[in-house]
Amino acid sequence: MEENLFPVCPPTEDLLPRLRKSNEAAARYGLALSGEAMETLVKSRPRALREAGRVEFGSGILDQMILAFCDSPYLDKENFEPVLEELQMIFYHFKNETEWPDDALLKAMAAVFNGRAGGSAAYLSGLTPQELRDTAAGRTEEESL
Repeated sequence: MEENLFPVCPPTEDLLPRLRKSNEAAARYGLALSGEAMETLVKSRPRALREAGRVEFGSGILDQMILAFCDSPYLDKENFEPVLEELQMIFYHFKNETEWPDDALLKAMAAVFNGRAGGSAAYLSGLTPQELRDTAAGRTEEESL
Protein backbone atom coordinates (compact mmCIF):
# COMPACT_ATOMS: atom_id res chain seq x y z
CA MET A 1 0.00 0.00 0.00
CA GLU A 2 2.83 2.42 0.86
CA GLU A 3 4.25 1.92 -2.61
CA ASN A 4 1.20 3.62 -4.12
CA LEU A 5 1.32 6.54 -1.70
CA PHE A 6 4.91 7.45 -2.51
CA PRO A 7 5.89 6.25 -5.97
CA VAL A 8 9.63 6.24 -6.59
CA CYS A 9 9.26 6.48 -10.36
CA PRO A 10 6.62 7.46 -12.88
CA PRO A 11 4.56 4.89 -14.79
CA THR A 12 6.62 3.04 -17.36
CA GLU A 13 4.51 3.10 -20.52
CA ASP A 14 7.37 4.53 -22.55
CA LEU A 15 10.01 2.25 -21.06
CA LEU A 16 9.05 -1.00 -22.80
CA PRO A 17 9.36 0.44 -26.32
CA ARG A 18 12.78 1.82 -25.38
CA LEU A 19 13.81 -1.56 -23.97
CA ARG A 20 12.66 -3.28 -27.16
CA LYS A 21 14.87 -0.96 -29.21
CA SER A 22 17.90 -1.60 -26.97
CA ASN A 23 17.08 -5.30 -27.05
CA GLU A 24 17.41 -5.24 -30.85
CA ALA A 25 20.96 -3.92 -30.45
CA ALA A 26 21.74 -6.59 -27.85
CA ALA A 27 20.49 -9.28 -30.21
CA ARG A 28 23.47 -8.53 -32.45
CA TYR A 29 25.62 -9.91 -29.63
CA GLY A 30 23.47 -12.99 -29.18
CA LEU A 31 21.66 -11.52 -26.21
CA ALA A 32 17.97 -10.86 -26.31
CA LEU A 33 15.52 -10.42 -23.50
CA SER A 34 12.14 -12.06 -23.78
CA GLY A 35 9.05 -9.95 -23.29
CA GLU A 36 8.68 -11.53 -19.88
CA ALA A 37 12.29 -10.68 -18.98
CA MET A 38 11.75 -7.07 -20.00
CA GLU A 39 8.62 -6.92 -17.82
CA THR A 40 10.59 -8.38 -14.90
CA LEU A 41 13.31 -5.75 -15.30
CA VAL A 42 10.74 -2.96 -15.49
CA LYS A 43 9.08 -4.26 -12.32
CA SER A 44 12.43 -4.47 -10.53
CA ARG A 45 13.14 -0.78 -11.11
CA PRO A 46 10.91 0.61 -8.32
CA ARG A 47 12.41 -1.92 -5.89
CA ALA A 48 15.95 -0.92 -6.86
CA LEU A 49 15.07 2.74 -6.40
CA ARG A 50 13.45 2.12 -3.01
CA GLU A 51 16.42 0.08 -1.79
CA ALA A 52 18.77 2.88 -2.86
CA GLY A 53 16.50 5.52 -1.33
CA ARG A 54 16.08 7.26 -4.66
CA VAL A 55 13.22 8.83 -6.58
CA GLU A 56 13.39 9.01 -10.35
CA PHE A 57 11.32 11.19 -12.64
CA GLY A 58 12.55 9.92 -16.00
CA SER A 59 12.16 6.55 -17.64
CA GLY A 60 15.17 4.95 -16.00
CA ILE A 61 18.51 3.60 -17.00
CA LEU A 62 17.68 0.10 -18.24
CA ASP A 63 17.74 0.83 -21.96
CA GLN A 64 21.12 2.56 -21.66
CA MET A 65 22.40 -0.22 -19.41
CA ILE A 66 21.48 -2.86 -22.00
CA LEU A 67 23.51 -0.95 -24.59
CA ALA A 68 26.46 -0.47 -22.22
CA PHE A 69 26.71 -4.13 -21.23
CA CYS A 70 25.39 -6.13 -24.22
CA ASP A 71 28.88 -6.59 -25.68
CA SER A 72 30.29 -8.03 -22.45
CA PRO A 73 32.06 -11.37 -22.87
CA TYR A 74 30.71 -12.32 -19.44
CA LEU A 75 27.03 -12.15 -20.36
CA ASP A 76 25.04 -14.83 -22.09
CA LYS A 77 21.40 -15.69 -22.70
CA GLU A 78 21.04 -17.35 -19.31
CA ASN A 79 22.50 -14.61 -17.12
CA PHE A 80 21.66 -11.44 -19.06
CA GLU A 81 18.41 -10.62 -17.23
CA PRO A 82 19.53 -11.37 -13.64
CA VAL A 83 22.84 -9.56 -14.10
CA LEU A 84 21.05 -6.50 -15.54
CA GLU A 85 18.73 -6.52 -12.54
CA GLU A 86 21.72 -6.62 -10.20
CA LEU A 87 23.59 -3.94 -12.16
CA GLN A 88 20.52 -1.69 -11.99
CA MET A 89 20.63 -1.87 -8.19
CA ILE A 90 24.37 -1.20 -8.16
CA PHE A 91 23.91 1.76 -10.50
CA TYR A 92 21.40 3.45 -8.21
CA HIS A 93 23.60 2.91 -5.17
CA PHE A 94 26.53 4.56 -6.97
CA LYS A 95 24.25 7.41 -8.05
CA ASN A 96 23.63 8.10 -4.36
CA GLU A 97 27.34 8.42 -3.72
CA THR A 98 28.46 10.33 -6.82
CA GLU A 99 27.46 13.23 -9.00
CA TRP A 100 28.58 11.46 -12.16
CA PRO A 101 26.40 11.71 -15.25
CA ASP A 102 24.59 8.47 -16.05
CA ASP A 103 26.66 7.74 -19.14
CA ALA A 104 29.96 8.22 -17.27
CA LEU A 105 28.84 5.91 -14.47
CA LEU A 106 27.66 3.26 -16.93
CA LYS A 107 30.94 3.51 -18.84
CA ALA A 108 32.98 3.07 -15.64
CA MET A 109 30.80 0.19 -14.45
CA ALA A 110 31.08 -1.59 -17.81
CA ALA A 111 34.86 -1.08 -17.94
CA VAL A 112 35.33 -2.62 -14.49
CA PHE A 113 32.75 -5.38 -15.07
CA ASN A 114 34.47 -6.42 -18.31
CA GLY A 115 37.94 -5.93 -16.87
CA ARG A 116 39.13 -6.47 -13.32
CA ALA A 117 35.74 -7.73 -12.06
CA GLY A 118 35.75 -10.53 -14.60
CA GLY A 119 32.00 -10.26 -14.99
CA SER A 120 31.30 -10.18 -11.26
CA ALA A 121 28.53 -7.81 -10.24
CA ALA A 122 29.41 -8.64 -6.62
CA TYR A 123 32.91 -7.25 -7.21
CA LEU A 124 31.40 -4.06 -8.61
CA SER A 125 29.02 -3.66 -5.69
CA GLY A 126 31.93 -3.93 -3.24
CA LEU A 127 33.77 -0.93 -4.68
CA THR A 128 33.67 2.59 -3.36
CA PRO A 129 33.07 5.33 -5.94
CA GLN A 130 36.77 6.25 -5.83
CA GLU A 131 37.76 2.61 -6.35
CA LEU A 132 35.34 2.39 -9.28
CA ARG A 133 36.85 5.52 -10.81
CA ASP A 134 40.42 4.33 -10.27
CA THR A 135 39.75 0.80 -11.50
CA ALA A 136 37.91 2.04 -14.58
CA ALA A 137 40.87 4.31 -15.31
CA GLY A 138 43.24 1.35 -14.97
CA ARG A 139 44.93 2.60 -11.79
CA THR A 140 46.05 0.12 -9.16
CA GLU A 141 45.44 0.52 -5.44
CA GLU A 142 49.03 1.63 -4.94
CA GLU A 143 48.72 4.31 -7.63
CA SER A 144 45.53 5.62 -6.03
CA LEU A 145 47.18 6.22 -2.67
